[in-house]
Amino acid sequence: MPIPRQTATAAQGVGVWVAVLEPSNMITQLNPPLPLDTPKGPALAHFVIDYGPESHLMWVCFLDENGQCWTVPNPEVRMQSNWSLGRRFGKAEAVQPLPASSLMPRATHVPIAR
Repeated sequence: MPIPRQTATAAQGVGVWVAVLEPSNMITQLNPPLPLDTPKGPALAHFVIDYGPESHLMWVCFLDENGQCWTVPNPEVRMQSNWSLGRRFGKAEAVQPLPASSLMPRATHVPIAR
């Protein structure tokens, strides 16, 4: 959030407000936590740390297996699969779409007798 700072201009002698940008928050709490696959196993990410444009995001994760806390760089994490949301990974979960001929026919308009 910009912090206003008052400065004076030499020509007019009036106060002018200038916004000075302070660094934004480096750490963000995720609510709800995100289920991730990490090199150490499945985990829930509770925080994400952003050190700036020249470094990876760092995910603060708690392992499902034993509750250990690890900070994992962005290229090493993946979202866990979620069949309901269409994130299906692996051959066991691969589902082919149904052919159009197997879909149920749509209901047609039937006039109501009066």
